[in-house]
Amino acid sequence: MSQGILSPPAGLLSDDDVVVSPMFESTAADLGSVVRKNLLSDCSVVSTSLEDKQQVPSEDSMEKVKVYLRVRPLLPSELERQEDQGCVRIENVETLVLQAPKDSFALKSNERGIGQATHRFTFSQIFGPEVGQASFFNLTVKEMVKDVLKGQNWLIYTYGVTNSGKTHTIQGTIKDGGILPRSLALIFNSLQGQLHPTPDLKPLLSNEVIWLDSKQIRQEEMKKL
Repeated sequence: MSQGILSPPAGLLSDDDVVVSPMFESTAADLGSVVRKNLLSDCSVVSTSLEDKQQVPSEDSMEKVKVYLRVRPLLPSELERQEDQGCVRIENVETLVLQAPKDSFALKSNERGIGQATHRFTFSQIFGPEVGQASFFNLTVKEMVKDVLKGQNWLIYTYGVTNSGKTHTIQGTIKDGGILPRSLALIFNSLQGQLHPTPDLKPLLSNEVIWLDSKQIRQEEMKKL
């Protein structure tokens, strides 16, 4: 495999160049007599020249964990029931205030001097219901994807109760993709011109690649069809 396939891209696309790509499928491989190659030995992801040019920031200057909060808008069914979000108030870009709902046990207990009806939580950044998919991606995940293309490691996960909007944030819709399709679009569009020209390579687990012969290539193409 040539080094050009593995080295980080020279330039990254702007927001205007990122188009939500269709789903990418992975098919099962016939591992019978396949030649395997361990990529860890010759793929450090970050090339030496890039490491020389880049100055790695100190650990003290980096925020190791970033926690973003996204408040979803009310669903049409919730609006029909005349529900509101009065118990959730965004105080500023980093602080959220939760107020016990009216007629709740917590509020009644607080009125009797028991417990606490108001709680404040601090996050790296808070996004209100008006923030769309593109803005949320650009302000949170986009720079992480660029770091990955330069060889850095990131872990992104969503956390929340059922119907809190996790799936919408990750997948989105066909017309308005979430962070996953937008990340894939940025990655593959940034790697244009550096992709292997023939479909005779296939990833295996986390650090190996399978070299396919002509028969196996045809089998993979039939599976995709």
